[in-house]
Amino acid sequence: MYEAYWKLTKKPFGLRPVTDQIFRSRTQQAALLRLRYCIENEAGMALLLGISGSGKSATIRSLMQSSDQLRPFVHVLFPTLKADEILRLVAEEIMSGLAGSGSSGTAEQTLQRIRRKVSLSSSAGQHTVICFDDAHQLNDDVLTSAVLPLLNISDLTDCRLTVVLSGQPVLAARIRRHHQLSERTAVIASIEGLTLEEVSSYVGDCMRSAGAAAEIFNPSAIQRLLDVTGGNPRRINRLCDMALLVGCAENLTQISSEEIDAVSQELLLSAA
Repeated sequence: MYEAYWKLTKKPFGLRPVTDQIFRSRTQQAALLRLRYCIENEAGMALLLGISGSGKSATIRSLMQSSDQLRPFVHVLFPTLKADEILRLVAEEIMSGLAGSGSSGTAEQTLQRIRRKVSLSSSAGQHTVICFDDAHQLNDDVLTSAVLPLLNISDLTDCRLTVVLSGQPVLAARIRRHHQLSERTAVIASIEGLTLEEVSSYVGDCMRSAGAAAEIFNPSAIQRLLDVTGGNPRRINRLCDMALLVGCAENLTQISSEEIDAVSQELLLSAA
């Protein structure tokens, strides 16, 4: 809608970032490094922590694409399912295309199918990764009856398997209350908000990738973005997208802190 006005080739701030175009902050890079360390050293379970919109899912996608050896890579997106349902989902994903990969049977039979597939993949030089998104929503039964048995499989000498729990910071406290899971947690990787320099780089990269030839967000806008969003990439995307629309409607040549304040108030009112 506003691309022609700002002389852009596309919208610069999408809500669904392309993996190879993801801006990696210092803490995102550190988190990815910790996850790779956990996997490569077969150290145990990893926790990936961050508030909503901080870039956890993008980090998981980057991990998935970082090596062809990280296969099968199962990304569980439905944390509110029951334990047996989650195990069947994992089995279906992990055994996709294999004969006898049906989802019927008991939980024990499902775990046996998963174990056999992990062993086969390991013998072929692959490393299975099972990542639970929004893991702070997993109930105690799922932690005990699904996550823990999967970790037991990872302990077997012929099975290269890493479990990653990705969720909001409250997840760490929940895991600490589960003694067996806490003891198996090898790595805790936390993603924090972008710094002022990173916000500036992030906005600049997004604008340049969309064809911007001039600086559209001035320094006061960058500072205000940090103040309002706390450096949260998803919030930055929403505010910048709306600010470009407002700037187009008002025939502006640059976006300043005033526009950021205006759109942030508008978004707060719409969410109320």
